[in-house]
Amino acid sequence: MIAPVLVAEIKRLLANSSLSQRKIAQKVGVSRGTVSGIANGSRPDYEAIRREREQEEALAPTGPLMRCPSCGGMVYAPCRLCHIRALLANRRQKGPHLHQRRLNWVNAPRAAFYPNDSARAAEKRPGTVTSA
Repeated sequence: MIAPVLVAEIKRLLANSSLSQRKIAQKVGVSRGTVSGIANGSRPDYEAIRREREQEEALAPTGPLMRCPSCGGMVYAPCRLCHIRALLANRRQKGPHLHQRRLNWVNAPRAAFYPNDSARAAEKRPGTVTSA
């Protein structure tokens, strides 16, 4: 892993100088592949990954397990399950989401959109009598 200071220096040189990636690599003391990865964005941002880990560790439960007063489950406080259930209940009160409306449209009877379609289908079935 390269020090964040070096990554910042490479980004600065790529943005501000007319040096080639090869010259930047020689000047900073890293490989050309590393400079290329930083230039085209394919190199992982290790600093961002480290910050995310620190945030996850900060959110990690601390303290003993306790029984949730709402759901009765053994949880680390605050109970995330109760929080999610409350969020879902609020969503249900707001009405159907777009994907639910889309499903209702897809499952709607075909006759609602094509009124003449049922008459044509009846004509094609053998043994059915159609009135003209």
